[in-house]
Amino acid sequence: MARPIGAIVRRDTTTLRGALGKVITDLRSAKNLSQAEFGRLVGYDGSYVGELERAAKTMTLEVQEAVASWAGMRPSQLLARAERLQSRTLKERSSKATAKRLNR
Repeated sequence: MARPIGAIVRRDTTTLRGALGKVITDLRSAKNLSQAEFGRLVGYDGSYVGELERAAKTMTLEVQEAVASWAGMRPSQLLARAERLQSRTLKERSSKATAKRLNR
């Protein structure tokens, strides 16, 4: 059985691929769309959307353009959103590691 749309799923956002997958998940979930529904809207199979969201596949520029267009943004804005998420994740991870070292 599939998880409900928008269910909390932990994603590795330390990589740009993972962060981009999380951004796609968030955009899709905000519209309450399943992966299959979203896939139809952007012209790709729902299973492929799932692979992108899990960072199991690398997104092509064509897919990035389709997703960005659907979201009403430029591909560079989609990528910038993923870069900001990745940066936040890496900073949080670094802060936690520093705090752990200081508490030894």
